[in-house]
Amino acid sequence: MEMPKYFFDTKDDLDYRDHIGCEFQNQATLRRGALKAVTGLLAAGGDKDGSYSVVLKVRDEHDKIVLVVRSVCQLEIPSQSLC
Repeated sequence: MEMPKYFFDTKDDLDYRDHIGCEFQNQATLRRGALKAVTGLLAAGGDKDGSYSVVLKVRDEHDKIVLVVRSVCQLEIPSQSLC
């Protein structure tokens, strides 16, 4: 049985439209995959000062948006760091 394919489009500093997609077994694995993708994008933006936000829109094979994940990461560096 063929699994449905989903496409992860991102909006942060650059907009990206996924043309390849990934197959997910069910909604739970789709949500975990989307959260993992957003976490990776936030980590990649960790070299920025201040706030960094990511919006991930997940589309199905019919181009219908089935999930949206919005996340904001705020970096604060104390003036007297212990490191």
